Amino acid sequence: MKDQIEIDELKEFLSKNKNIPTVKTHFGFLEMIKKQHNENINSNLYAFFLACEDNHIKNVFIESLLDLVNQKSSKHIQLSHYLVETEVTNSKGRIDIVIQDLINESTLIIENKIFHDVHNPLKDYWNHFKIADKKKVGILLTPTYQKVPVDAKDYFINITHRQWISEIEKRLDFNKIQENTFKIYLTDFINTVKNMSINYQLNASAKFFFENAEKINQINNTIDEGHRFMNEQYHRIASKLGLAPYGNSIEWKNFWDEENTIYVYLTVLNENIIKGKNFKYRIVIELFGDIKERHLKLEKEFRNHSQLKGCAEKKEDKSPHFKYLVIKEYESSLDRLNSFADDVVKHINEDFWELFVKVVQSIYKDQLKNDEHWQEEFKKINGEN
Repeated sequence: MKDQIEIDELKEFLSKNKNIPTVKTHFGFLEMIKKQHNENINSNLYAFFLACEDNHIKNVFIESLLDLVNQKSSKHIQLSHYLVETEVTNSKGRIDIVIQDLINESTLIIENKIFHDVHNPLKDYWNHFKIADKKKVGILLTPTYQKVPVDAKDYFINITHRQWISEIEKRLDFNKIQENTFKIYLTDFINTVKNMSINYQLNASAKFFFENAEKINQINNTIDEGHRFMNEQYHRIASKLGLAPYGNSIEWKNFWDEENTIYVYLTVLNENIIKGKNFKYRIVIELFGDIKERHLKLEKEFRNHSQLKGCAEKKEDKSPHFKYLVIKEYESSLDRLNSFADDVVKHINEDFWELFVKVVQSIYKDQLKNDEHWQEEFKKINGEN
C-alpha cells in the first residue's frame, strides 16, 4: 500500500512539472581528458588564441578583452604589436598571462582563477612592470564576479570568463576562419568556458533539483527499477534463444553465440521505450567486425529469402564497426511490457530466425568449435528433421 501511495505522489508531481528545466551541456576535449579546471591549460589556450596564426581569431580575442578593460577601468589601453607570455616569473610567484605591447609598453597583467581563492600577491605582480600606471591594467579573471583584494583594488579589475567569451562570440565569424582545426578547437574551448561558468552558478535545473530533491531521488529509484526489469527481459530473450546477451547499454542488446565467437548478432534496439518516446522497438540481424564486409555478398546470396525481402526498413550503416543486414520495427505498449521477452522471441522466430541460421551457416559452417546446437538448427531449417 505504501509503494502505491509513493507512486501516486510521483505521478502527481510529474503531472504538475511537465516542463522540468534542463541545461544542455556540450562537452569538448578538455572535459574528455578531465582538464577543464586546470588553470595552466586554460591560460595556455587563451594565450594561444590571443597570438594564433589566424588573424580573425587573434583580433577577436584581443578586441573583446580590450573592450571590457576600457569599460571597467578609467584607462583606454591600446595594443598595436603585442607579445603574449604565460607564467611570467617575478620574485613572489608566477603571473598567469601577460600581454605587452612591444612599441608603446602598454601591458595587461592577467591573474587567471578557476577554482582557488585569490591569495596571489597581485600588487607585486603590478609592481613587477616598471612602466607608468596609466599604461598598465591588472585583470582578475574569474568564473563568477569576485571582489578584487583590498590591497590591489586600485590596480586590478575583475572580468569573468563568461564576460570575455560573450564578447568574443559577438564578434566571431566562423566563415572568416581558414583552418577547420582552429574552428574545432575554438568551439570546444568556448563550450568549456561556458560549462565552467554554468557549474559555478545555481542554474534553473540545479535549483529545481534542490527544491524537489526528495521526489527526484524517488524518481531515480524508479529508473533503476525500470532498467532492472528490462535487463531481466534481455536475459530471458537470451535464454529462450540459446544465445548470450552482450552490450553495456540498456537501450540495446546483442544476442550471439559467445562460445563459438560468431559475429552475426540478433540485436534489439530499444532506445524509444527507454527514453519514453514511444513503445516502438526494432530487431536487427547485425554483422560485426570483419564479417560486416560480407553484407553485399550475403544480400545477394539471400536476396530471394522471404525474411530478407520482408524487411524494407532503411538500414543504418553509420558505424564503422557493424552493418545491419535486416531491420524491422515493432510496437508494444505499457500493458504488453510484461510480455516483452516473449513478444521479441516470437518476432525473431517468425521474421528472423531462419535467415539468421542460414547466414551463420553460410559464414561459419566449417569453423564452429562446438557445433551440436547449430547442427540441429541447420537440420531444422533445412527440413532434415
